[in-house]
Amino acid sequence: GSRTAAARQRTLEATVDCSYDLLSDAERRLLRRLSVFAGGWTIDAAEDVSSGEGIGRTEVLDLLSRLVDKSLVNVDNDIDGSRRYRFLETVRQYGRERLLQSGEAERLRDCHLAFFHELVRGAEPELTRAGQVSWLNRLHREHDNLRSALESCLAAPRGDQSLELAAALTFFWMKR
Repeated sequence: GSRTAAARQRTLEATVDCSYDLLSDAERRLLRRLSVFAGGWTIDAAEDVSSGEGIGRTEVLDLLSRLVDKSLVNVDNDIDGSRRYRFLETVRQYGRERLLQSGEAERLRDCHLAFFHELVRGAEPELTRAGQVSWLNRLHREHDNLRSALESCLAAPRGDQSLELAAALTFFWMKR
């Protein structure tokens, strides 16, 4: 870390550096790519967003399990019995820095946006039907990622996509 940073910050970064250096290339690549998620992710999201260019879709679960075993990723069981993965914010920020350095950040941001855009497009008609509660809960769990996807739309010249995404979420925001 920087010599001007507080000692505790230098120590924390050195600790995460040490853990990162012990990872295989594929594990490092996945850790960097997963840092695009805000507030956690599902295995489906990880497979869709993180696979490609060196990581096969079928490899994601195995690599993710190794990151969990090495305490770099936490796993939580949702109320509905599904699993949700997340980083401690310190590890996420470390991964984001490495993602920016790798030159993959823009591609991953686009993959993240595409995944959540599709999720919202699929959820929109369901929000006015009998099963709306499960969809409202699912979108609530993904709220941080949805906000991140909207920020991505606004940061790049994607006016139509951001408007479509925001409009599709109107009913969710009114209910929640």
